[in-house]
Amino acid sequence: GNLGDVCVGGFVDTVLVLNNNGPCKLSIFNITSSSVEFEVPTVLSYPLIVSAGVSIEIPIRFKPTGIGTWPTKITITSDDLASPKVVDLVGAAIAPRLVTILADAGNFGKVCVDSFADKPITLTNAGDCLLVITHITSSSPEFLVPSVLAFPFTIAPGTAIEIPIRFQPTHHGANGA
Repeated sequence: GNLGDVCVGGFVDTVLVLNNNGPCKLSIFNITSSSVEFEVPTVLSYPLIVSAGVSIEIPIRFKPTGIGTWPTKITITSDDLASPKVVDLVGAAIAPRLVTILADAGNFGKVCVDSFADKPITLTNAGDCLLVITHITSSSPEFLVPSVLAFPFTIAPGTAIEIPIRFQPTHHGANGA
């Protein structure tokens, strides 16, 4: 019942096999999911008829809308005396993982007032999902972030980009951001 890990915006499909091992036809009246993250097939009209000794495959799609673990109960309502049957499924929506790399532990060294020093900061996506960067800010006006023409931008899994950070002090002494 575990559909594994999926990125938000992606999906994974599985098949639920419904087997009629009885001597009579089986009428399936409804198939539902307790979670919108799990999509059951749209059926034009019920009942679905499963002949004696026959199996049918029902596709189930896990399409998470947010990060986390998503459990569901798939309920199959039929004319079986033990109806409804409930199948527990679970899937996980994993997050991208941002790793930042900055030389010299972020120390820009000594920089004169009214001068500047640039250092690149490397943004690496160490996760398995697409990383979306929506904003870059600085807590200090003396550390300037690059002007980005269009947010958001993305970093693919296993790749990195460098962005410049400029230290431009306006007063003497230590500065941090």
